[in-house]
Amino acid sequence: MGNTTSLARQVVGRLRQEVRRRYLEAGEAGWGKPAPGPARLLGPSASQSFRVGVIGAGPQGLAQCQGLQALRGVEIAGIADINPARLSTAGGRLGLPAQNCFEDAAQWLEETTPLDLLCVATTAPTHVMLGRVGIQTGAKRILLEKPIDVSLHEARGFVAECRGAGIPLAVNYSRRWMPDYRAIKRCIGKGVIGAPRSLAIILGKGELAMHGSHFFDLSRYLLGSEPEWVVAHLEPPTGANSRGANFEDPAGFCLFSFQNGARAYFDFSSDLQLKDPFLTIKGTLGRITVDEPRQFWTFQSRSQRVWTVPFVEAMKASTLFARVAAELLSDTPPASEGADGVAALEMILAAHLSHRRGHQPVTLPLASGEADLGLEFP
Repeated sequence: MGNTTSLARQVVGRLRQEVRRRYLEAGEAGWGKPAPGPARLLGPSASQSFRVGVIGAGPQGLAQCQGLQALRGVEIAGIADINPARLSTAGGRLGLPAQNCFEDAAQWLEETTPLDLLCVATTAPTHVMLGRVGIQTGAKRILLEKPIDVSLHEARGFVAECRGAGIPLAVNYSRRWMPDYRAIKRCIGKGVIGAPRSLAIILGKGELAMHGSHFFDLSRYLLGSEPEWVVAHLEPPTGANSRGANFEDPAGFCLFSFQNGARAYFDFSSDLQLKDPFLTIKGTLGRITVDEPRQFWTFQSRSQRVWTVPFVEAMKASTLFARVAAELLSDTPPASEGADGVAALEMILAAHLSHRRGHQPVTLPLASGEADLGLEFP
């Protein structure tokens, strides 16, 4: 009897969720399209086969491969990493044969048939360098993990090189591909909360480049504007970075002002203890909140009614990456292009520069001489 009652409650809960979603789609919010199914190749790509390679066998590279394995028509042609133990572990977890695992990425790419998509999931200092190897060996599409690089000069140059060669370049700021953030973007575009004026993102304990840059990019995406200045306070390091003693990626907080008059505050200070991102977007007529750990978002519209919308799918790295790869291989314009990666990197560097100048405002875009800070971050 207990199991039957529990099942009935689950069914009723799902029905209520579906009714609420359909009402939202047809009603005042007009927030979006029907919930998507699993990621898949679309259009002519749906009947084709693709060879994809991944450089980097750490957690993110592993998640990328797991996402790729969920796509019909996609073959993982190989995975590369300079760490033999890490490479062997990843190959075993993915079920890849030894001949598909490589310690020398450049040699592998030179000797194999050009890839349909090359994914670079290493640390930031090698992103552009390995992306250039992809260009030289005929990769048809390239995806770099974030941040795009540590050098603004190199990042800008690589974006231009890809554009000149006609090679689509994407940066894996994966929230841009999430159905829910796309729905939120449509909500803002439809004027549901009026003109967005203030965005507050409380990340919890985090790091500027590794975590903060995800939300720097998200702020540009949601606000539809470019930052014009920043004031930042960064914390002194308390020990070596877990990804390498050479990396500098502090916690802290910062405030950006945007060209359209909106403001965005980011707090990733170490005294917040946990990393549990929560967002509030306040407009002239309403607000939107996003609770990522609990996977729902709400908005209050001009009528003052409050809607609650559950995420349509879990925030899992492999699931998100399947959507990224499916769109790239379907030749859909990337949701986050190379220029977006450059913009997020510039925001990282500007925050460092503001801190170095005693928390004084730093104007964006940065001048060429300002951007060379000699920093390395993961």
